[in-house]
Amino acid sequence: MSQQNNTNNPKGDKEPRFNVYWIYGLLIVAIIALQFFSSQMQESAQDFTWERFETMVRDGDIKDLRIINEKQAFVTIKGNKLDKDEYKDANRNKFRTDASHYQFNPGPIEVFAKKLDDLNAEIDDPLDRVQPIYEERTDWLGPLLGWLLPIGLIIFLWLFIMRRMSGGAGGPGGQIFNIGKS
Repeated sequence: MSQQNNTNNPKGDKEPRFNVYWIYGLLIVAIIALQFFSSQMQESAQDFTWERFETMVRDGDIKDLRIINEKQAFVTIKGNKLDKDEYKDANRNKFRTDASHYQFNPGPIEVFAKKLDDLNAEIDDPLDRVQPIYEERTDWLGPLLGWLLPIGLIIFLWLFIMRRMSGGAGGPGGQIFNIGKS
C-alpha cells in the first residue's frame, strides 16, 4: 500500500509550497496598474491657444473653467455645443465623462483674471459668462512611493539574504560555514 502512494506522488508526500515571490510580483503589477489608471483618470485635455479660448467665451460654449494651482487652466465645453465641427479635437475621456476637453497655461494669474474680466464684460447674457474655479491640488502618491519603495526594497533584500544564509549546512548559503572542512 505504501508503494501505491509513492507511485501516485513520485515526489513523496510533499505538497506544492506557496511561493512568496508571487506576492511580490502581484504587488509590482498592482503598482504599475495603479500608475497607469491614475494617469488615465487625470486630466488629459487637448492644448490650445488663448485666441481660441477667447472665441469660445464669446460664443458662450464654455461650461466650466478650472484653474489648478494657478498653473493650468482646464476648459469643459457645454454638452450641446460639443457637436460643432470646431470641437472634433476635444478630449473625450472614456473613463470620466466629466473630464475637461481642453487645457492651457493661463500665465500670470492676475493678468489672466483681468483678460477674463474684459471678455466677460463683452458678453450680454450672464449665463454665458465664464467664472473660473480656483483649485489647489497636491499629489500624494509620488511622495508616498518615494518613501515606501526604498524601505520595501531594503526589507526585501534583507529577507532574501537571511533566507540564503539560513539554508543550513547542506542547503544553499550553508557553504559559508564549511570553510573549516576544506
